[in-house]
Amino acid sequence: MIRHRETGRAIYVEIKRQRARGNAHERACKYFAPGIVQSAREIARMPDGRMPFWWIFTNGIAEDARYVREIEHWFSGIPEHVLLWKSFPDESEVIMHFDEYIRPMLESTRRSTHRDEVVRAGHDKVKTP
Repeated sequence: MIRHRETGRAIYVEIKRQRARGNAHERACKYFAPGIVQSAREIARMPDGRMPFWWIFTNGIAEDARYVREIEHWFSGIPEHVLLWKSFPDESEVIMHFDEYIRPMLESTRRSTHRDEVVRAGHDKVKTP
């Protein structure tokens, strides 16, 4: 878990590393269970509608087209919460993703709306209620 000292917001980090065999990406989906999401949001002090998780997939799972296709589909709608770390062990890709997506989530003190999140995620053409 990474917690911002000033805002108190946090994000759980799950690193999934496997060769081009296995089900690490499937095991990551357990975090979509409603009870887990709600408990994690409360502990992380994240607003409703924001996932309190950051999944990092590396090694073969981040490069094999079959896994990449499934990960991109299953985690669609929250691309800022997923990183396919292809340059392991070079950490620059992780740092750039953190600085662009995760840090702003942790630094934000206002409660974002669903519309804000859709636009920020680059899906501004998606109709929202």
